[in-house]
Order: sequence, then structure tokens, then C-alpha cells
Amino acid sequence: MMNQEDEVAHQYDYVIIGAGPSACGLLHDVLSREQHINSNKHQTPKRTICIIESGAQQQTSSTYAKDWPKTAFTNSNNNNFISTPQSALNNRILDIPIGSGLGGGSNINACLLSSPNYAHDFIKWPSKYQDGKLISNACEHLFNVMRKNGSVNDRRVCDKFMNVLGDENVSNSSCCDIQQQESVRLATTNDGMRVNYFESLVQPLLEQQRVAEDILTIRTNTIAEQLLWDENNNKQPKQITGVVCKDQQSNQKYIISAKKEVILCAGAIESPVLLMRSGIGDESELRKLDIHINNKLFHHLLGVGKKLKDHLVIPRAFFTSSQVDCCQSLNGVQTIFNDTFVLMDGCVLKHAGPLMVSSVFRRDYQHTTNNNNIITCIKQYAFHIIYTLILTILQWAVKYIKPLTHFMTYHTSTLLITILHPKSHGTVTLTSSNQIRIDPGYLIDESDLDSVVHAWNRSTKIKDTVMNKCWEILPGLLYKVYSSLLSCWRGSSKSISSLSTNEEEAIITYVKQFMQPYFHYIGTCSMINNTTSNSNQEEEAVVDENFKVIGMQGLRICDASVFVDCISAPTALTCASLGYVLSDILIKED
Repeated sequence: MMNQEDEVAHQYDYVIIGAGPSACGLLHDVLSREQHINSNKHQTPKRTICIIESGAQQQTSSTYAKDWPKTAFTNSNNNNFISTPQSALNNRILDIPIGSGLGGGSNINACLLSSPNYAHDFIKWPSKYQDGKLISNACEHLFNVMRKNGSVNDRRVCDKFMNVLGDENVSNSSCCDIQQQESVRLATTNDGMRVNYFESLVQPLLEQQRVAEDILTIRTNTIAEQLLWDENNNKQPKQITGVVCKDQQSNQKYIISAKKEVILCAGAIESPVLLMRSGIGDESELRKLDIHINNKLFHHLLGVGKKLKDHLVIPRAFFTSSQVDCCQSLNGVQTIFNDTFVLMDGCVLKHAGPLMVSSVFRRDYQHTTNNNNIITCIKQYAFHIIYTLILTILQWAVKYIKPLTHFMTYHTSTLLITILHPKSHGTVTLTSSNQIRIDPGYLIDESDLDSVVHAWNRSTKIKDTVMNKCWEILPGLLYKVYSSLLSCWRGSSKSISSLSTNEEEAIITYVKQFMQPYFHYIGTCSMINNTTSNSNQEEEAVVDENFKVIGMQGLRICDASVFVDCISAPTALTCASLGYVLSDILIKED
């Protein structure tokens, strides 16, 4: 039970839930301005802020950036979810790791400091963002701050594309589609150690100014269970007054009150979940759940948890000549097309290989059919046993069989094909107060299959131009077998048209079995587009252009969940820039 004394004991102007990149961008600007304003040490801080973070305080910067697959999937501090069976991916189940602790997602990502396409990525956003200048200025400012703080490493690209052709062969970049980049920006130290956004943007300010101690309170190992409403306010708009929290170590519950606003920075999965647990979302669906919600108060917002999107990753793996600088130069070829991003990475297979191969067998038929007969149960447990067995064997082999470890590290290269702007989307919903259902909806829109085939053909030009002397091991022979089997099954002739069709079917078959998420989840609390007359878009919007939850007072959302659509880059830097933009909005409103 919580009483008035608990509520009074924890009062702040702003309560921020989550400590990921968006929160770090917001805090950086607020603390920087307070440092400038409060040059007089005796001056009282203008505002107080409390950060609520479910993860532990310790950082994960003791890991190398090149080991990001291992960090993402094996870190015990992560909030690891799994997807529902994906019908377009042969009912495969996929891992959904969510970074926790100070730094959030930047504790588990690949550390790429990639900027979005400012000219095209924000066309569907509200008018103030559409030209990209607001986001561009914020991104460049934060990037310069991170560089000044020693958190940026410009990793030069090898002249010979990671030496995949051998010392005697100079790369041939005659293909007009290939755009070799001189360097790749990483959020790491000089020796490749990870630096998260909290360490890059916030920690230096906390160390420089004493006044920050009076401004910022950080509560780690603390779960935000529910938003508090002002139940005495029966008028519109409804008012959020604080957060019900639980200390994970003591299991004690208490209230943290927000004098001004609560700001959700928990990400595209956990922000909509907290809204729904607080009675904000599709009211007809929420009323079906057995949740004690603020004296049964609801706020209907149809778009909460809808429009979940992610970048799609299709791996192609190659056996190469010895890559001497593999561990020093992470990325070799980086090309960006209209809707495709291709990255050649030389340190992925060691940790990601076992996960990619075993994921083919991670399927669930139990939840895709109502006919729960003995055959369904046998399929269910058979696939689970095969998946677990293959994953365990491969992880053990890569770790303890030295020749295999050497081969995976120094003689393989992975061409990662990424679909940047998929049409397919899914949902995040609650099935009970404690059960979350995440359905990314990968490839459910058939138009995405056309993009997949187009992107594959683009990557083949890179393969034929840059890696023509390398042996493709994934899909490699498997791809040819699929093509032959499909051709025989169709009984088609060897005409060019039928051969092209069979090749496309083989590509799609391979993609459905080996496609991986990129974990760039967006869109579940989408921002309104005030320049369109599309009524559906307005109904599905959750926040306005100033990040305020529509129809609510005292509540904003600032993270990847507010993205209107996917961007042409990893999301971390753009999320931090949104936090920076929100800070300016808050200061102007104050």
C-alpha cells in the first residue's frame, strides 16, 4: 500500500522513464544549460529530474563493439523478449533483446554512429521536421560532443575491402552501385571498447558540475509499473501526476510524483506496454484484460502498440582469404540505395553464426493452429529439441574448437543486406497484466518480397565485383539446391523467364528461413502528421509534434516509438537527437 507520505517524499519536476539514447540526449542539453545558467554556485537549480531505469547501474563498456551479437543475446541484464510465430517466416520465433541499464540500447548495439537521410526520412513527419534540419542540427551537435568527449572512433575502411581478395588483388570498384566509404563512425574508444550514450553525453557533465547533484536523481533497478492519474480531475484533458514504481531489490512499491511531466523514454516495446498497463490505448481491448487500472479510468488511443516496424537483415556469408586486420577494421563495404543498406562486416559469424543457423529450427506450431493434436505437439517439441541442440553444439564448437574459431574470425565475411523501409508492420499488445505479445509482422506485406529480391540482386553485383574469388557458404550450395528442386517441382523449361522465376523463389525461400531482425523497433506510439488529410493516420497517432500524448496533460513520449516510419540508418543517434529537440521544447515552455 502507498500513502501520502510516500508520495510527498519523492517529488520532482520531471520524471523520465528509461535511460537510453533519447533520455541521454535530453539530459545532456538540460544539464549543459543548467551548467551555463548556474555559474553562481549559490543559485538554486531551476528544475529537478528523476530517471527511472529498470536495469542495473553498471555499464557494459567492458565489451568490444565487434562482439555486439554476443552482448545483445547473452547479457543477463537485458530485457529479452521473443516474438510470436511469424507466419511469413515459416512460423519462426525470433529473439527481441532490449538493452537496459544506463545507456539503454547503446549497451548492446553495434555502436554505429549513422545519420538518417535528412532529405527523405522525415517527409511523413509533422511539418517542423520534414526538411530534416531540426534533426540534422541535433545529430551533428551530439556527434561533435561525443567526439570531444573521446567517444568517437573513425574506423578506416581497408583499401582492399577487408583483404577478402588477398594481398595480391586490389579491389575493383568499377561497379557504379558500389560506394566505398573512407571510414565508419563508431561509438567506441581507440581500442574498440564500447562507449554507451550515457557515458558519452551525460557522465562528463555529472563529473564537471556539482549543481547536477541537485538536479538529477537516478534510480536504477527500479521498474515503472503504472502511470498515476489525477482521479479527481473529471475534465478533459486528463492529467498524469506520477509513476508507481517497484524497487527490484527490496520489492517495495512507492510513488514518484511529477510536478510538471512524466516523459517516457523506454523504447518502442516498453513505452506502449506501460501506457496500456495504465489504461491508455485501445479501450475496447484494455477492458478485456484483468488489470487494476487507476480506478478503471481509460484514455482511448487506438494507435498505442500499433505500427511496429523494424529493419530486415538478410545475411550472405563468404569464405575469404586471411583477413589480418579483421578485428581492427570492422566494416569493408557500405552502400546505401533508395531502400537498401548493405554492410560487409568481418566479425559477425563468430557469435551470430550459431544464432542464425539454429534460428531456422526455432518454430512454434502450437500457437498457430487450434488443432492441438498429437502431431502438432510432436512438431512443437521436435523443433524445440533440434533448435536447442544445434545452438548448443555450434556455440560450444565456435568457442572451444580453436581451428573453427580461427576460421570464423579471420576467414569469413558477412554481407548484410538490410531492407530499410519495409511496408510490413506488427503490434505490441498485452494479453494480461504481465504477459506481452510482440508480433513484428515481418514480410506480411508481399510488396516487401519485391524489395528483398531487388536488394539481393544489388548485393550480387557487389559479390561479383568485390568478392568474385570468395566462396559463398551461406546460402551458397543451399541456394543452388533450392533452385534445382524448385525447377524440377515446377517441371518448367530452361527458358530465361522461368529460370528467373525459380531464382526469385529460391531467394524468397532462403530469406524466409534465414532473415534476421535488426532490432531497430519503431512506430508503436507514432507522432501525428499534421500536413495530411488521412483520417486513419490521425486516429493511429499517439503524440503531437511536441511529443505530448494526445488528449493527456503531464505526459510525453520521446523515443523510437514516436517515429512515423523507418529511417535509413540505425536508430540510436536519431533517438538521442529527438531527446535534444525535446529539451529545447521544454525549456522554451518553461
